[in-house]
Amino acid sequence: MADFCNKCSAHLFGTQLTADIDVYRISEELQLDTYEVVLCEGCGLSAIGKDKAGQIYVAYPEGENFDPVAQEVRWYTLDEYEEINKQKSNI
Repeated sequence: MADFCNKCSAHLFGTQLTADIDVYRISEELQLDTYEVVLCEGCGLSAIGKDKAGQIYVAYPEGENFDPVAQEVRWYTLDEYEEINKQKSNI
């Protein structure tokens, strides 16, 4: 079964369903300087991390290499994640 992040779940199914990948809950539960690998089938979100200062980041695949072992990602702040998804929902 496909998993979706907060934004994709709301976009696809409305707010009645709980997101499979709750970015906010996961980020709250992370220890400092760690990350959790996820895979949103909607937007490609691939990881959620927290740095040593407690700043939250999300990672999206970058480039053409989709090998899960060698995949390159770009990390965005939580604010950037929210802005990226606002832009995608306006398309």
